[in-house]
Amino acid sequence: MTIPTHLALGLLIGKVSGNYEIALLVSMAPDMDHFVSYARHGVLLHPKKFWETVTDVNDPWEDQRSFLHNIIVWLILSLIAILLNKTAGIVFTSAYFGHLLLDALDNSDYYPFYPKKFRIKGPVVYNSKGEFVLFAILLLTFFFI
Repeated sequence: MTIPTHLALGLLIGKVSGNYEIALLVSMAPDMDHFVSYARHGVLLHPKKFWETVTDVNDPWEDQRSFLHNIIVWLILSLIAILLNKTAGIVFTSAYFGHLLLDALDNSDYYPFYPKKFRIKGPVVYNSKGEFVLFAILLLTFFFI
């Protein structure tokens, strides 16, 4: 999913939990591993190539959604967060899981047990009208609850 959709989820979780800071940060944080991939493959320094890469549904190197998108990493980090602070940990866990769920719903390559090559491609086309509808539903829910 694109950044706006992850932000809308973070806003919704922030409103429900009362902790916008953690919800917004964690709803987007797993995408930091994209930048590791972009740096590794020299895309960051070439604006045209960078744009083509971030708007393409395919992951040519199969590593854009890597270690931070791994379900085992989510479980470990969530357990640590809950042990450190139960209330904040639940917000952390919810926002992180929501991020992974949204990424599993789009049709981009997603490897939930990275580096294992078990791949998921969801029904929602990446950066499409369908994703915009999902974004709108999340945002409307935020405004009306």
